[in-house]
Amino acid sequence: MSPQLDKDANSSIWFFTHTKSDFAKLGRATATFESKGHELFARFDGTLTRETSQERFDQFWNNFVEAWYDGGKDDPDIVFLRMDLGDAEIWDGDLGLLNTAKMALGRNVRDEAEERHAEAVDL
Repeated sequence: MSPQLDKDANSSIWFFTHTKSDFAKLGRATATFESKGHELFARFDGTLTRETSQERFDQFWNNFVEAWYDGGKDDPDIVFLRMDLGDAEIWDGDLGLLNTAKMALGRNVRDEAEERHAEAVDL
């Protein structure tokens, strides 16, 4: 499941999923992300609801999404979800060589890690 992001929508993320997915149950959910190089991590809490906007559905539909659904846009097993965001945390995973060595030796790097950690409440 890949997030569908809209740069102008700062409090929602959209997802295509399957009717048999646990996500299709809706309600409270947590999404976690990590950057390709593992330098940045994020956790978002929110609420999943069915997105009913055909315009939004069409905006995010693409060949990568279509590859998962044999029936294309009309596949009866597609569920289009919106996650309305609540609390979030974002942190930088790159602690540097010295702190990585400290962790390998079991030393505390919490203070250094806390400097690279941000929390946002009620996005």
